[in-house]
Amino acid sequence: GQGVNINILTGGVMLGDSLKISADALSISDNAMLSSAGNMNVAADSLSFGGTRSRIVAANSGSGLASITLANSFSNIGAIHSGDVMDFKAPSISNTSSGGFSALNTLTVEARSGDLYNAGALYAGQQLNAKASGNLSNAASTGTMDSDGNISLIAGSTFTNNNTINALNNVDIVAPTFRNEILGGVPSRYWGETAWGEERETSY
Repeated sequence: GQGVNINILTGGVMLGDSLKISADALSISDNAMLSSAGNMNVAADSLSFGGTRSRIVAANSGSGLASITLANSFSNIGAIHSGDVMDFKAPSISNTSSGGFSALNTLTVEARSGDLYNAGALYAGQQLNAKASGNLSNAASTGTMDSDGNISLIAGSTFTNNNTINALNNVDIVAPTFRNEILGGVPSRYWGETAWGEERETSY
């Protein structure tokens, strides 16, 4: 913080056994990377990626907690990965069709005061948590949510699924309104209660 701007330029790598960063702005150019062998803690007003090859890779040793907290909204066009646990928070989050969030253990992606829109890939090896204070959306054609374990999806308003959600174990959805829609295909169903297993179909 305090007026610090960090720029990782094309071809550059900022690497450490563990990393702790506090900045006003963190910018990672195309084909540049922020990486840690173990824990990574990033607190920034803003994070920006310069291209689809911009990357954040934490816990590449296979052990470590990555915590990234932003004061401003974030649009992901690159890759954000942890070899163990990833906890990513911002007021609102857009994961574009070229963007990916992943963790080999637990992945948590949380929009704390707005919407979480996924047109890319969310993947967890054990537990995938996607949360939004507002709407949570999984976009048609390109949006995927996958876990080799469980998935928990929480929306403060409407959860809309237009593509695929896959878990080897359980999928839990908590939202006032759940819309499972295949665009241009099967008729939509609108669900009006708060938990998978206690759904109430309100219209068809």
